[in-house]
Amino acid sequence: MIMNELIKRELILTNIDAEDQFEALKTVQKALYSNGYVKDTYFDAVLDREKEYPTGIALGHKYNIAIPHTDSQHVIKSGICIGVLKEPVKFKSMENKEIEVDVKVIFMIALNIASKQVELLQELMALIRDAEFVEKLTELNEDDILNYIKTRKDVIQ
Repeated sequence: MIMNELIKRELILTNIDAEDQFEALKTVQKALYSNGYVKDTYFDAVLDREKEYPTGIALGHKYNIAIPHTDSQHVIKSGICIGVLKEPVKFKSMENKEIEVDVKVIFMIALNIASKQVELLQELMALIRDAEFVEKLTELNEDDILNYIKTRKDVIQ
């Protein structure tokens, strides 16, 4: 599945003001829900999954990210919501639940085809390893983020 097909303008949010992980996730999820991408069960399912399998990723560069997602049964149509926070919030680390990661960018994934999840996560991980890519997302507005992603050759397959 090509990320270009999953990232839409209505799913890009910048300058999110959130006090904590819950507030950040709720704000990003609202974009998916209000645009018809996910069911009303999606948010609670994401929260439940975060407890067992946290999604904070320390990248070793200026900004860290989180990739919250849940099962396809909670999804109506596939999409990725990108949320850029004004200030980082703490997420539990994907690698170790005991460690907290300051997250600046959230990629909330909603996939209605479960078999595509590994492929999409691999593509996304390849992108976020690029420090310049992640930093650029924190500097741009919604329209510019969309254009930036759509013009990257490594996104277009």
